[in-house]
Amino acid sequence: MKKNILIFGTPVYAFLDFYEKYLDSLSDKFNFYVLSDDTGYETFVKNKFENLKKNNKINNYYILSLNNFKNKKLILNKLQLIYEAKKIYKEIAHINFEKIIISSSQELIVNYLIQKIKKKTKAKLI
Repeated sequence: MKKNILIFGTPVYAFLDFYEKYLDSLSDKFNFYVLSDDTGYETFVKNKFENLKKNNKINNYYILSLNNFKNKKLILNKLQLIYEAKKIYKEIAHINFEKIIISSSQELIVNYLIQKIKKKTKAKLI
């Protein structure tokens, strides 16, 4: 049985540059779930993620709108981010992660989401 691993990497394009080769070579041993942000999230990045999913290199990916704070409605943007995090958590709460790999936990909402998953699954945080 494959073990489940959640990887959070930011920015999304750097995540792909670094992890894509590992996702490709280790996907037969692990179920990868990807969490990233929308910094540099362009059509070609979305297409790369869709291809990784289609080719069973990752099970699923989730994008948080961490870079979407350019207007004056900061409170509304934060509420939207909380909504996104709760929605992602609902989708992955049933998955028993063995490991959670993170490149950064600077953003409070990411730290909240990772800690909530870690507490529920007893995953090892790397």
